[in-house]
Amino acid sequence: ATRAGIMTGQSPASAGFRPQHRGISPEVITLPEALREAGYSTHHIGKWHLGHSTPLAWPTAQGFDTFEGFLHQWQLGGPVEPGELSLTPPTYRDPWLQKQDAPTQRYEGHLSQILQDLAVEFIATRPTSGKPWFLNLWLYAPHSPLEPQQSYAAKYPDTPRGRYLAMVEQADATVGAVMAALKRQ
Repeated sequence: ATRAGIMTGQSPASAGFRPQHRGISPEVITLPEALREAGYSTHHIGKWHLGHSTPLAWPTAQGFDTFEGFLHQWQLGGPVEPGELSLTPPTYRDPWLQKQDAPTQRYEGHLSQILQDLAVEFIATRPTSGKPWFLNLWLYAPHSPLEPQQSYAAKYPDTPRGRYLAMVEQADATVGAVMAALKRQ
């Protein structure tokens, strides 16, 4: 519901959003749609979780020019049938992600690092003048399963709390990497 509030600027219930797989009503103006109307290019990287059962709820139908990530966490484990949305256990390791409206594909590596790399690369390739842009980056960490990247896990005990702390540190490092990319650009 919080994501729906961010996207609509309204109380999710008053915008017609119910926490189910149909997403925000196509009639509701979203933040990226308003920004696009103001001349921005709009881009979403990471977790969506604002509807997956119909393409009308997907990021590209809700105002984003580009999308790379996952519609819901059950997609991360890979497809049950080629090209179909699946309900497999979520994972951070070698996740299945979607680009635009194409079927999911497997990405090698840790989900948090992949999303960070996508965001930093996106920022680095933006022109420094001209059309303004908006990047919406939604991480999955520190959501369960608690599977931190090894470089962060090594800093903490191998306990649920230690794994959680490692994932929080990695999420914080991602914010730092994005901020550094913005400063460089």
